[in-house]
Amino acid sequence: MKDYLNRFWALTVRLQTHDEVVVVTVFEQGIAAGTFSDSLIKNSTETFSEIRQRVVAHISAEEVVTTWKLVFKVA
Repeated sequence: MKDYLNRFWALTVRLQTHDEVVVVTVFEQGIAAGTFSDSLIKNSTETFSEIRQRVVAHISAEEVVTTWKLVFKVA
């Protein structure tokens, strides 16, 4: 997720795209199916800034779960 966000942001900056609707739509269509994409569908965002905030929160939550699994040896 972090890699996709970084690549997407770099490309967006390089293209100098300023249309938020286009940026948000393209990001949402390019994300892999899973819990985060399901969350985007249920709770749509209007700006890429909102998406970045949600991605950071999602990555943090994934890291907590991964750490928890390692500490407690849960599959």
